[in-house]
This record gives sequence, structure tokens and C-alpha cells, in this order.
Amino acid sequence: MLVTGVPECCEVAWRACAQAAGGAGAIFKAAQGQLDAGQFAQLSSAVPEMDSLLSAAPKPSGSTASLIGGASSLLGENASSYGNLATLASSFKDLDLSADMVDQFVPVVVDYVKQRGGDMTGDLLQSALYSN
Repeated sequence: MLVTGVPECCEVAWRACAQAAGGAGAIFKAAQGQLDAGQFAQLSSAVPEMDSLLSAAPKPSGSTASLIGGASSLLGENASSYGNLATLASSFKDLDLSADMVDQFVPVVVDYVKQRGGDMTGDLLQSALYSN
């Protein structure tokens, strides 16, 4: 436990917050890999906590990267889209979240970006995640 004397429920709540931040950060990292610097700056301007979210995202391991690379080569022209989703699923697994949670997180994060930065910015994020 981080702080002695803190009830276990607080530890559970902290873990859930860390998972949520890590999941959102993983989504933004996946988008960052697909967007040019200007597009990512537009996205970042809608998310004031972007730096802390990116820091909360799990770092990809070497085995994860090679697995994703192998899967991408098999997928051919659809590799980019599936690669983003495979990367997200792997990151979520590193956060002790199921891969199915990606489908629950992405719409929430996209809606947040749309509320903060407008529909075009949210659409930019969504297209980066599902581009091929």
C-alpha cells in the first residue's frame, strides 16, 4: 500500500484511477503514432492533461512490439488499423484490463475530446485509431 493507514478501498480507487489514466494514455499514444505533429498538437490542445496521460500509459515491451509487428505483416493493407487495436489491447493487458475494455474506453475518450475540442478534433482521434 502506498500510504500506511489508508483503507483498502482507497487503494482500489487509486488503482482504478491509474488504470483509467493508463488506458486513456495508451489511446493517445496510439493516435500519436498515426498523426503528424500538427494534428497531434491540435488533439493535445483539447486535452490539458495530455502529458500526464501519456506518462501513465504502459511502455511497450520488446516481445509485444515483435508480436504486433508479426501480426501486422500477416494482415497486409489492414495492418495499421489492426496494429493500433493490437497495441491498445496489449497496453490494456499491461494495465490488468481486458482487451475488450478497448471498445469501452475509445468512445468515452473520443467523446471527451469532442466536448473539449469539437467534433473535428474528436473525429481526428477516431480516424487515427481506426485508420488503415
